[in-house]
Amino acid sequence: MKTKVVITGASGFLGSVLVNYFLKKNFQVIALVRTIPREQSEGIRYSHFILNQQVDESVFRDADCFIHCAYIKADADKAALLNNLEGTRKLLELCTKKNVKKRIFISSMSAKPEQLSVYGQQKIQIEKLYSEPNDLIIRPGLILGNGGLAQSIINQVKKQKFIPLVDGGKQALQTIFIDDLVSVIHRCMENNISGTLTIAEQGSMKLKDFCRYVCKHYSVKPIFVSVPYWLLYNVVNLLSVVGIKLSISTDNLMGLKNLSTVDVTSDIKRMGVPIRDCEESLKIILSA
Repeated sequence: MKTKVVITGASGFLGSVLVNYFLKKNFQVIALVRTIPREQSEGIRYSHFILNQQVDESVFRDADCFIHCAYIKADADKAALLNNLEGTRKLLELCTKKNVKKRIFISSMSAKPEQLSVYGQQKIQIEKLYSEPNDLIIRPGLILGNGGLAQSIINQVKKQKFIPLVDGGKQALQTIFIDDLVSVIHRCMENNISGTLTIAEQGSMKLKDFCRYVCKHYSVKPIFVSVPYWLLYNVVNLLSVVGIKLSISTDNLMGLKNLSTVDVTSDIKRMGVPIRDCEESLKIILSA
């Protein structure tokens, strides 16, 4: 019998990669999505899903693993926090009801008490709901792939001559190539690993060096402009208030301000999966 995996946020950046990965591994894949795609891949069962709303319980029947990637993003929105928490709680209760063997939550390296961002604080609150001995919380670094915050940075850098950098771009980016992250998730399922794991490259790359590497690849000669955090924060906040959408939010800026390198040596050793560094990952992404 095929291993059955249920994935929330299955049409998102990481979720969609997980769906395709497990489909190729001959898993029975249940993709919980906000919008059922018109063109559906054979071997995937799609189910309509909105966090904190009614879920089709039948999709959890005989499930071996539940991977929770869905997240309602809304800066400083108390309703979003409530929906994230209550939605996750209902899903976990359903997993218990249907005897799902493994529950995995995709959190973030920003999930730490000193983190100022709403995103990081909400991830911490959600983590607390995973209290069973068999539960697994994965805290990935900045995910590199065809999407997410890193891709937004790349898209901005390659088309702008003047590149504003928060406090000169001295922030240390600790990244994880999306293919490596997916391999780690699969390894955790195979070996029934539980607890909390931080998964990222062992080193880091400064934000300015990240941007410089992207510019070099696209033969762009940038002019880096160091902007004080407080100034950029106020500008982004003002533009959002008047309805101008940007690729970066005030919450992203708060996350950048509080970046710090984490020692992941023991967690990587426990996985036994090679993790590519930022430069190696960027070579793959930018050449695709």
